[in-house]
Amino acid sequence: MALLTAQQITVTGLQPVYAAVSASDTLVHPGGDAVFLHVKNAGGGADTVTLVVPGSLYGVAIADATVSVPATSGDRMILIPPGLGDPVTGLITVLHGATASVTCALLRL
Repeated sequence: MALLTAQQITVTGLQPVYAAVSASDTLVHPGGDAVFLHVKNAGGGADTVTLVVPGSLYGVAIADATVSVPATSGDRMILIPPGLGDPVTGLITVLHGATASVTCALLRL
């Protein structure tokens, strides 16, 4: 499990640093509305990325959000909304269905 750190995009540009994903990564939302997880998949199978949504509504668990990142040069920019963190730890959990040849970068404006 890795703790992802947001990289700030500025008017002078950003050369993002991508890291290999784990089956379960975490992040702390750095604030603001424009925070994205850019997932790049060079592997042979699709990566299903799951944002774990904590809590329930009227006693029913809130569904997790999932995004499929296609195999072999697929990529997706995934919006990370504020308020998605675990109410106790503040951490947002991101699960990956595939990890071989999958990298990501957490970006913010």
